[in-house]
Amino acid sequence: MIKRSIVGFLLCLIPSLVFAAEIKVGYVDLNKVFNDSQPGIEAKKEFKEKLEKIRKILDEKQDKLKKLKEDLEKKGAMLNEKAREEKENEYKEKLKEYQKQASEFEDELRQKNIEVTNQMLSELRELISKMAKEEGYAVIIEKNEGGVIYLSPSIDITDEVIKRYNDMKLKEAEQKKPVKKENRDGEDP
Repeated sequence: MIKRSIVGFLLCLIPSLVFAAEIKVGYVDLNKVFNDSQPGIEAKKEFKEKLEKIRKILDEKQDKLKKLKEDLEKKGAMLNEKAREEKENEYKEKLKEYQKQASEFEDELRQKNIEVTNQMLSELRELISKMAKEEGYAVIIEKNEGGVIYLSPSIDITDEVIKRYNDMKLKEAEQKKPVKKENRDGEDP
């Protein structure tokens, strides 16, 4: 009777031991994917270019504001009260316009960043899910999310995700390229 119980107990353990041995777990560092993948690098480059254009526009407006304020300070005492008041109001209006435009630009950049990030996350979720199914992963976790204290580098799939993401975006770009049409004589137009 005891022997049978032990055998039954061991038979119950075997599937769980086999199952535990077959679980494939991996993790991915999405920050690294965003920073090191070609789409991430290109997105940062575009964002930086847009930021530089905005900064240039705002710097020009800020320079005009400084000149207007300096002019007001230098000539303000020589102006009559009405003319000085008009100059002060003009300065205040231009300052409000500048602040409004700076705020709009900031909102625009924030929104663009959110859109690009969400697009990349969507593509990466799809890619990682496909990869998990193809390679038999039971679990893939994000390295930087809370609750993870230690992860072995042996289960890091970040570089593979970057490689596949780059390949996927390269294929998409190639498919979007226009195909050259040949003339009837077989020569390029």
